[in-house]
Amino acid sequence: MSSEMMKYTPEEAQPHTKGPRTGKHYIPPVHIDDIPSFSFKELLEMSRFNPIERMDIHVDERYGTKFMYIGNLLENPLDLRNLMTKFPAERKQDSALEAGDLNNGKSFSGSKAPGMQQPIERQLMPAFGNELFFLAKRLNFLKFKREAVTWKYFTNCFYPKMKSFNRNYLPHMDPFSYAANVFLTESEDSGTTFFRVHCPIDDKWYYNMNEFMSPSATKSGARRWYVDSIKERYGYNEKGDPEQPIVQPIEVGVEDWVYYQGDDFYDGYLHLPARFNTMSFYRGSRWHSATFDAASAKTTRYSLVGVIE
Repeated sequence: MSSEMMKYTPEEAQPHTKGPRTGKHYIPPVHIDDIPSFSFKELLEMSRFNPIERMDIHVDERYGTKFMYIGNLLENPLDLRNLMTKFPAERKQDSALEAGDLNNGKSFSGSKAPGMQQPIERQLMPAFGNELFFLAKRLNFLKFKREAVTWKYFTNCFYPKMKSFNRNYLPHMDPFSYAANVFLTESEDSGTTFFRVHCPIDDKWYYNMNEFMSPSATKSGARRWYVDSIKERYGYNEKGDPEQPIVQPIEVGVEDWVYYQGDDFYDGYLHLPARFNTMSFYRGSRWHSATFDAASAKTTRYSLVGVIE
């Protein structure tokens, strides 16, 4: 050993009564059985779709909201669920409370979605994205070319007594173009609900916030009416020119979760139930929200989500 090389010696640890030792220092063992493992073939089998003739397929449109709702989607849904549950999930409620000091007000994932989420590497889903893309193409649901599609995966976990953060039970729009939600538990009274707003200023129905931000809605006063309404009703904030107001997020922190199905402002016009081994696939640019009764739920609602970035 070179005379210039430093050899680091750790401080003594507190003694333990069990386990292997290196000198006076206890080194906890790692057992190979503690590490989840799988082969490439097993990954393919976990995410394989049923033949199309065995699926219960609905491709429809409601007020311009085009969607796919497909039952009996996966051949091995419980095997896929078993794999997904091996990944850690961020406790976003805790992260949100800590984030002001640690991460400029953002959770680790940056997501505003309710409940917990587990990020899933796309390399672990070698068949799922391809099968979903070609199914959607066969059913004339997507117009993208294959090379233009990049999938991102995560799970959604909604659980009993979970809280809301900044009222994230309210309708929202996604930051991605399409979302596919594959439900891996049975939660018939839960699901995804889509909403619209009727504006009395111009007697029109609106299906997302972008429509209220348009030049025509700005000119008619519908934009001003919308921003004033959601500020008063739900506690949103505002910035920008009073003639061209911009909606800013609610900042109320942690509150009780609300089983939200709409009200006299947001009109629910489409509900896709969270049935086991069923997939809902829809464009993320329309107002929607997770309909989940956290106060009464006895079990977790768990789903795998694939989004097109």
